[in-house]
Amino acid sequence: MMFDGPPSDLGYPSMADVAETRPIDIGIDDTDPTDMVGLTLSDTNLRLEELCGSGGTGEVYRAKDLETGAMSAVKVLRPGRDRKLMTDEVRVLGDIDSPWVVHSRSFGLMPDGAPWMSMEYLPGRSLRRALEEQGPIEPLRVLGWMQQVCRGLSQTHAKGWVHRDIKPDNLLLVEEGDEERIVIIDFGIADRIDAQPRDLSGTPDYIAPEQALRKPVDLRSDLYSLACCAYELLTGQRPVSSSDVQSKIDTHVDGVRLKWPDTCVVPVPLRRLLEHCMALHPNNRPASARALELELERCRVQIARASSEWRFVAPTSRGRHAPVPRVNTLVGHPGVAGRDADTLVARASA
Repeated sequence: MMFDGPPSDLGYPSMADVAETRPIDIGIDDTDPTDMVGLTLSDTNLRLEELCGSGGTGEVYRAKDLETGAMSAVKVLRPGRDRKLMTDEVRVLGDIDSPWVVHSRSFGLMPDGAPWMSMEYLPGRSLRRALEEQGPIEPLRVLGWMQQVCRGLSQTHAKGWVHRDIKPDNLLLVEEGDEERIVIIDFGIADRIDAQPRDLSGTPDYIAPEQALRKPVDLRSDLYSLACCAYELLTGQRPVSSSDVQSKIDTHVDGVRLKWPDTCVVPVPLRRLLEHCMALHPNNRPASARALELELERCRVQIARASSEWRFVAPTSRGRHAPVPRVNTLVGHPGVAGRDADTLVARASA
C-alpha cells in the first residue's frame, strides 16, 4: 500500500485531508507526525526509508528489506491511539486474499510498544487525488472503478467483515500498463457484520444512516458509502453539502436526495442506480456487493450501446441545429446540460 514519487505527490492523505475526512471517532493531533526514518524494525530486515503520509490512526512509511531489497509499506500506530484499531486491522486483512484489497505481511511492536504492520507496496494514488487532479471523472470509468470495489467488498463481506469507511481517500488507483486496478485500503474501523458498534464511527460525508444511528451495520452500509463516492467522482461534489459534522450526519439520517449539477451529464440509468444504493433503509438497496456489480455491468453495457448509436445535435449561432462529430452521448458534453441533457440521455438509454 504505497506510493512512488516525493511525499508531496503521494496518494496517501495529508494531515489537512485527514482533518477534513477522518472517521468521527478519530481525533487529529496538532503535533507533526513522528519521523522514524532510518529505523530498522526489531526482529526484521525492514528499514523505514521515507515517511509517505499520515492517517487518522497512524503514519505510513516506505520500508526496504535490507536482505532482498523488496519494498513494503509500514503503518505505525500514532501515540495515544487504541491498539485495538491496528490489531483488528491486521486480523481483517489476514482473513482476506483479494487483488482488490491491500495485502498485509507482518506485524510487530516498536521499541515504545506502539504496534506496526507491513503491507504490500503499491505505486498509486487515491481516488481523492485523482479527482483533485482531473476534476469530475467520466461515467464509464467510474463504473469500472465501482465494479472493482464491489469485488473487493464481496470478498470482505464473505469473510464476515464490513469496512465502514469506504471513501475516495481509502480507494487506491494502481495503474498497471493500460489497465487500472482499484485497491481498498485502511480497514482501521472495520467490524463484524451485524456487530453492535461500541462508538459512532465513520466519515460524515459518506456514512450510512444506520451507521450514523449507531445501529449494527451490514454489507449494504458499505454499498451506501460506495454510492456516495461515485456521486462525488462523477460530479466533483459531495452528496451532503453541509459544513458541520452534525448537519452532515442528520442529512444522511433523514435521507439524502441527490442533486445532479447541470455542468455534468450523468446517464439516467447510473443516476437511478446510485439513488437505489443510497436508499434510506438497507432493505431498499442492492442485496449484496455482487448484486451491485451485476447492476453496474448492465448499466455499463446500456450506456456503451447507447453512446455508439446516438450523437448530439448542437445549436448553431443562428438558432439552427447542425450535426457535430460523434461523442459519447452518455458520458458528457459541455454544450448540453440540465433538462436537455436528461432528454438526450433518456432517449439514448431507452
